[in-house]
Amino acid sequence: MGWFASPKLSPDNSTVYFLLPDYSTVSDGLFSLRVGTEEVHFITNALKFWVVPAGHYKGCLIVWQNPMFMGGGRYDVFNMIRASGDLLGVVGFTEEAATYYIASVQSEESGIF
Repeated sequence: MGWFASPKLSPDNSTVYFLLPDYSTVSDGLFSLRVGTEEVHFITNALKFWVVPAGHYKGCLIVWQNPMFMGGGRYDVFNMIRASGDLLGVVGFTEEAATYYIASVQSEESGIF
């Protein structure tokens, strides 16, 4: 499988998520590995990702994707997905939207908000 990048643990420490660089012609591949096993699963294409640490969507992932417009060209979108790869919805269209969401759920968990 080669080398991987950006490993992150799930909130319950049962799964390691990581990117496999140059998985496709347009993006890296996001994979999961169950801790203590050799079970590796492809989740989706992603340029970058975050694991939601707390809140209602704890354990879900925010993935930075760069899909194509129907008529050509690309755009950035930050999607919330389940670990299975199922799309839950769009978080935003900038990296700031993704990092703001992560910071807000961390703050709620710690009682700052």
